Amino acid sequence: MKSIKNIFIVSYRILRIIWKLLTGGIIIASGLLMMGLWVSVFFLASRQQTEIEIPDGAALVLAPYGSIVEEKSPVDPFTRLLSSITDEPLQQELLLQDIIDGIRAAANDSRIKMLVIAPDALERASLNQLHDIGQAIDRFRESGKIVLSFADNFSQAQYYLASWSDEIYLNPMGAVNLQGFGIFRLYMRELIEKLNINFHIFKVGTFKSALEPFIRNDMSSAAKEANRQWLSSLWESYCADIARHRGMPTPAVNDTVNRLAENLQAANGDSGQMALNNGLIDGLKTKPAIREYLQSLVGNNDEDTSFKQVSFTDYLTTVTTQFSEPLPDEDRIAIIVAQGNIVYGNSEVGQIGSATLGKMIRKIRRDDNVKALVLRVDSGGGSAFASELIRQELLLFKKAGKPIVVSMGSMAASGAYWIAADADKILAAPTTLTGSIGVFGAFPTFEKSLAWAGI
Repeated sequence: MKSIKNIFIVSYRILRIIWKLLTGGIIIASGLLMMGLWVSVFFLASRQQTEIEIPDGAALVLAPYGSIVEEKSPVDPFTRLLSSITDEPLQQELLLQDIIDGIRAAANDSRIKMLVIAPDALERASLNQLHDIGQAIDRFRESGKIVLSFADNFSQAQYYLASWSDEIYLNPMGAVNLQGFGIFRLYMRELIEKLNINFHIFKVGTFKSALEPFIRNDMSSAAKEANRQWLSSLWESYCADIARHRGMPTPAVNDTVNRLAENLQAANGDSGQMALNNGLIDGLKTKPAIREYLQSLVGNNDEDTSFKQVSFTDYLTTVTTQFSEPLPDEDRIAIIVAQGNIVYGNSEVGQIGSATLGKMIRKIRRDDNVKALVLRVDSGGGSAFASELIRQELLLFKKAGKPIVVSMGSMAASGAYWIAADADKILAAPTTLTGSIGVFGAFPTFEKSLAWAGI
């Protein structure tokens, strides 16, 4: 019995030591983690207090990355902190208004000599967004400053932005990839029939073609007519802007696409030389050559490693943007961005939720300092019921004596037009796609499929 008691005592002491080590380790680890967080916060604060120095006669470098958006996706605080510490972009998004505000400020900034656009990393941007940036570039040029663009390759969107420049340069191994506009849809009526699925469809509106893939094997003549009209309109606007900026006739821009084989053959298969022959660019330069050219225009940086420059991100920290927080008792105009598919209930990123947007509208309606609402709509539509719920909130906002202005983005069609229709004023860009008036409902049933399977 005594030996068993000794075993228990020894075991207890061993377990107690292990427990102390574990709890002590947890306390130490927690302390280290807390210390690390405080160090990170201190480091972040010191970085934010560091004033950005802009050298006299510098080039402002706009190198947009990811997507240009009108409202950024939400980011959790830890990710925001980590981004500030590592110098990595917070998210692959740039706010349209920030770009416009930065260019406008630079036009009147004596320290900025020129604007350099490097759009290689730009992924998604609508024509109307790029056009708005282009108008800011026009004002920058009117101040007597030059704009230069260069890239390894230009996509259609990237080249459209670059076309506002005084000079455009391309890597000798690169290309300007103009292809025209088009859409492709997958039709599956035959597949649905072979699977014995009954698709019950209710539709109003001849040109309401969203359900055609389920009821046809090809595009209807009405859909072809509608698609051809809006695609042609966008392409004509695109070509007209390019031609005006490059000082060439509009048909010449069309020829770069329609006579691609002949143009490429004339350049001996060299896509960069083809772009130069067609007047789309001003020269072919490698990145070292571009760097040397810019050094000749604005001088060297302090390290003599590149040209004198300031990044657009750094420059924005010195600029007061238009989307700033008002004082608590200051009268204001509320701006709400409604972007994405319209859905019932709460919304996630890239959606317009009837409950989420309705709550925002109610909040500003009850705010006596909010005198009006600008609703920025960029949506192809969605749920008719959700659209109606949003419209009802907007009607209450108007009933409170506060005007509503709807500003349409790249698209405001179907349900998006539904929520816009009761505004006091509706404004659209020249390239905004709107309309698509009509409704539909659809649901499949599988009684034939189940019967075929013996159920």
